Order: sequence, then C-alpha cells, then structure tokens
Amino acid sequence: MRTYAQAGRKDEAMTLLTEDLGQRQPRGRWEGWFLGEIYAALGNKDEAFRWLEAAVKERMTFIPWMRQNPAYTPLRSDPRFQDLVGRMQLPEMR
Repeated sequence: MRTYAQAGRKDEAMTLLTEDLGQRQPRGRWEGWFLGEIYAALGNKDEAFRWLEAAVKERMTFIPWMRQNPAYTPLRSDPRFQDLVGRMQLPEMR
C-alpha cells in the first residue's frame, strides 16, 4: 500500500487500505506504525498522526527510530511531529 502511495497511485493505495482494514479484526500490534507510514505517503497528515499516537500509546518497538524513518519525512516539518518526539523524550540526534 505504501509503495502505491509513494508511486502516486493514491486511489489504488486507498482501495487496498480500505479492503485491508475491513478484513482485520482485531487490529495487529504493529498496525499504528505501518498505517502511519501509509497515511504519511498518501499526504493525509491527520490520519498519519492519529496512527502514530496509537503506536506511541502501545509502546511500539520502532518508535525511537521514527525520526530516521524516511516514510515520516513528510511529517517532520509539522509541529505535531516535534511535539510527539518531545513527549517521547527521545535523545537528540547528532
């Protein structure tokens, strides 16, 4: 799904995303992280942050690397990203 979104095939990505979400019950532990990536690639920052917040609440293993994850590049200039990083009390990057 993220690949379709990054390739500009957003309609196809949304179709797959909708179908996939409709089939998953209960939601998987990694879902917040990956859905955040997909929505960031689709340009839907509100949904991306909603799922990132969920990933933080679940204490997902990958969260400390969200600043380095290229999938989240579209979110880095948004003040919500810096707020989220600050609340997680991650060490400064060098």
